[in-house]
Amino acid sequence: MKGGEFFALLVCMLCGVSGGIFYDGASLLGRRLGGGAAAFFCDVAFFAVLSLLYLLFSLHFSLPAFRLYHLPGCLAGLFLYRKSIHEIIAFFGKIVYNKGKKIAGRLRPARKKGRKSCPISKRERKKS
Repeated sequence: MKGGEFFALLVCMLCGVSGGIFYDGASLLGRRLGGGAAAFFCDVAFFAVLSLLYLLFSLHFSLPAFRLYHLPGCLAGLFLYRKSIHEIIAFFGKIVYNKGKKIAGRLRPARKKGRKSCPISKRERKKS
């Protein structure tokens, strides 16, 4: 592999890492919108953005015409992102979520023990 080809491979890997960052946001959006068709649309949007990223990276860095190692380079970048940066982000995201949940629990007014949230009994609800 020549120096220019190695540089092109690194650029393709950078493109894959950038696509991985976008995929995290797209998959989160797809899950928040209910999954199914929304998740499918977000996956299609991810591949469209990844294609656009590859085109922009190849134009900006003046890569040669498409070579067989460009696609594995992008996929290797995605894999590296999923196995390294994504794990770090997920770890810290879990910490922030748990701290926020703990703080939100402290801010809620404390209920008295033994008292139900609704003063009407089950029998009275059935009668009405």
